[in-house]
Amino acid sequence: MPICPVCFNKKDLNIHHIIPFRITEDDSKENLMPLCRSCHGKFESLTRICESAQIPWDYFYIFMKSYYLERTMLIASAMKEKEQIL
Repeated sequence: MPICPVCFNKKDLNIHHIIPFRITEDDSKENLMPLCRSCHGKFESLTRICESAQIPWDYFYIFMKSYYLERTMLIASAMKEKEQIL
């Protein structure tokens, strides 16, 4: 089941393009991440800030993907611990 990797919300999820679609037209799985509506708005603001600061998109992508993978691993670990308790 999809879950927001930021706040662990399972409801009201959106799909976020790590690098904006208007820049890359990339809908591949590698450029997408699930976020709840609240976190999606925050990530969109972060994207605009980085764009106005002219941070290279490849650096931004690496940072965002690393964050997403770290949070996803945290979720998986927590779920595994929960299963062991039950």
